[in-house]
Amino acid sequence: MSLKGFDVSIFKNSKPPRNSSLRTLKEIQELTKVKHDPDFVKKCDDQHKCFVDLARSKGIELDQKELNELIGHSADIVMKLKKHFNRPRPKVLAKEYGIPLTVVELKTMKTPSYPSGHSAQSRMLGKLYADRYKDNDFIKLANDISFSRNVAKCHYASDSRAGERLGDSMYKFIKSNGKV
Repeated sequence: MSLKGFDVSIFKNSKPPRNSSLRTLKEIQELTKVKHDPDFVKKCDDQHKCFVDLARSKGIELDQKELNELIGHSADIVMKLKKHFNRPRPKVLAKEYGIPLTVVELKTMKTPSYPSGHSAQSRMLGKLYADRYKDNDFIKLANDISFSRNVAKCHYASDSRAGERLGDSMYKFIKSNGKV
């Protein structure tokens, strides 16, 4: 299963809010209200493990090669957009605004912020597996993974929404190629 041929260019027109915008400031302020839960964040950080564990709990063995390929191909797409937009993580701008953020530091947050890769990848996988196995728990897991990035304070809500839209589009691409 491949995302080869996926057109990332349409997403280059969906810009994040400007760093100095009122919307970005409001998004940072909203992050300060999200309950600090490092256990939830760390549990959701390894998407691969999350999906494998959920599937196994339902007696399903996921195709590891397929899963690794999807995560790898989608990561390439996400990185093109992250490099294109180069949006700083919330902790960087929060510091400039003098707003304290209790961030859960993760190895997976060393790239630019927009769009959220975890949101994109988990949404794509969640929809794929929900469709394939007729089980919406995969969608719930994807939503949890996406939200965990806001709980960690490593993504703005707009990063997560953009990642979810990207994940939806990657899933539709896979489905249109008859790979579900």
